[in-house]
Amino acid sequence: MIHNVDILHLSKKPHFMTGSFNRFIYEQIRQLNEFRQVMISYWDKENIIPDENDIKDAFITVNKKGLNLFQKLYLMLPKRYQTFGFNGISGSDKLVYLWQTAKLLPRLNPKIIIFYEQYKMGKELRKVINWPCRFVLAQRRFSHFLEKREFKKNCSLGAYDIIWTQAHAAYRFDKARADRYEPLVKVIPNAVDVYKFRPASFEEKRILRGKWNLPEKQFVVLLLSRQVPKKGTHLLLHSWPKIISENSNAYLWILGGGDDSEYRRYLEKMIHSLGLSENVRIQGAVDQNEIHTCYQASDLYVFPTLHPEGMANTLLEAAASGLPCIAADHEGAMEHYSKDEVIFVSDPNVEDVFIEPVLKLIRNDALRESLKHAARSKVEQNYSQEIIFDHLKRFYRRQLSMLG
Repeated sequence: MIHNVDILHLSKKPHFMTGSFNRFIYEQIRQLNEFRQVMISYWDKENIIPDENDIKDAFITVNKKGLNLFQKLYLMLPKRYQTFGFNGISGSDKLVYLWQTAKLLPRLNPKIIIFYEQYKMGKELRKVINWPCRFVLAQRRFSHFLEKREFKKNCSLGAYDIIWTQAHAAYRFDKARADRYEPLVKVIPNAVDVYKFRPASFEEKRILRGKWNLPEKQFVVLLLSRQVPKKGTHLLLHSWPKIISENSNAYLWILGGGDDSEYRRYLEKMIHSLGLSENVRIQGAVDQNEIHTCYQASDLYVFPTLHPEGMANTLLEAAASGLPCIAADHEGAMEHYSKDEVIFVSDPNVEDVFIEPVLKLIRNDALRESLKHAARSKVEQNYSQEIIFDHLKRFYRRQLSMLG
C-alpha cells in the first residue's frame, strides 16, 4: 500500500466499472504521475479485479471484511435506525465504505482528499484527520437527486475547503438550494482522450458495423447512457415508429448498463408492442475499452436526458468522435456547446419533440458535416485530456501549496 499520499480519490464505484468519473480518476492516476495518488472504492464481488500493471497498487477496494463487532451489529439494525451518528449516511454499502476508508486514512496520510459526490462523508472523515489535509468536493453533476430539505440538512458543505464542479450552472443550482454556500468553487470541465475518441474513416466504420452486427447501409442513431428513467430513452422509443414511417432507413441502437431491471423490461416491452424489433436494438453495458468503437460505428448521437448533467461524458465522447449530436437543452450542456455544435431540444418530455431534429439530420448531409466538425473542434480546443489535465495539475499544486 502506498503511504504519504498526495491525492486520495474517493469514488464508491471502482475504476473498472462502467461510469464516467471513476474512469476519469483512473486516467488521472495513470497520467498525472508527479503526484502520489490512490483511489478507494467498494467491491464485494468474487470476480477477479482487473490488473492495472504498474499502477495496480494505487487502487484499493474495501468491503465488509475486517469490520469490528460494533460495526457488524450496527449493520443488522433496520435502515431507519442507521442514520444515527453518521451524518445521515445509511445503507450497509455506504457505511462500510465510510468505516473502511476512515480506517485506512492514517496509513495513507493524504494531503488532499477528493470526494466524488460522497458529499456526506466529509463531515465524518474530518473527525479522523489530525494532520494538514485539504478536502475537495467534486460535484460532477447537479444535486437534483436530493430534495431541498435533505440538501440543506446533510450536504455539510462546511467540511470542504473547495468545491470542484464541471459547470457554473451546477454551482449556481446548488448555491440556490443551500442555506449556506461558503467554500471556494473551482470550475474544471470534463475531459476526453481525443486520440481514442475520434472520427472514423468510411472503411473503419464499415468494419465496425460488422464487428457490432449493425446494418451496414442503414442510418444508425446511437443512444448510449445508463439505462434508467431519468436518461429519457423511453421518449425516443415512443417516437421511433413515426421516425421510421418518414425514413425507414433509421435504426436506433440503445447501449448502456444500469441496475434498473424493471426499466430495461419496460423498454423491451415498448420495442415489442410498437413493432420495432427490426428497427431498434437494445443491449447492455459495453466494455470500457470498446465504447469508442460504438460511437465510430454510428451516424448520429441523441441524448434525451430529463435531468441536468454537470457535463455529460457520453455527449463529450460523441462530439469528440465526430458524431452530430442532439441533446436536451439543460444549462450544463448549453454552457459547454453552442447551437452551432449541438442541436438542442427544449422540453424533452413533450411528445415527439425529437422527431423533427432526428429526421432533419438524417436528411441533411451538409448540416451533419457542419455539426460534426464544429463539435470536434470545440472538444479538441477546450476539453482534451491534455488541456484539462494541465488545469488539474495547477489546481492540485495550488492545493498542496496551501498546506504550508
